[in-house]
Amino acid sequence: MRKTQWMLVLGAVAAVAAGASVLQRQGGPAARASLLEFEPRVLDLGTIPEGGTRSGSVRVRNRTPGPHVITVAAPSCGCTKATWPTEPIAGGGEGESVITMTPPGKAGAIEERTVTYLIDGDTREVVTVRATVGPPAAPPAAPPAAAPASPPPGAPTVASD
Repeated sequence: MRKTQWMLVLGAVAAVAAGASVLQRQGGPAARASLLEFEPRVLDLGTIPEGGTRSGSVRVRNRTPGPHVITVAAPSCGCTKATWPTEPIAGGGEGESVITMTPPGKAGAIEERTVTYLIDGDTREVVTVRATVGPPAAPPAAPPAAAPASPPPGAPTVASD
């Protein structure tokens, strides 16, 4: 009988958790308003040559009347870097975050990372960064070889046999 009681308790806990999750997704009481809006939420950097680097911008908008500060932008791995506005973003104001990725994968891999922004020291917002790894970039073409210089007029010439 105790096993049945535990199963009922665990089922009730799961149902409450699922209900809170649904309310949050539907904007119910468990949902919280974002202090800052990040656009785009998924930054697609396209195809990056194997071993290459590419950057993209994310617009940060303050939709509240008061200022907010991005305390830190933390990438999920060392292959991704982010800069962010360090000064407070005024109410209704905008800023920019630049995200740079050097994907570690081989050609054909799809790399996906995240950057987590900490706002006012306690609110988190996440931006996803995606790229496809392409073939390595072709080495730069060598400059054409210079033609042998002809002797200046009036210079002695060497006769050949």
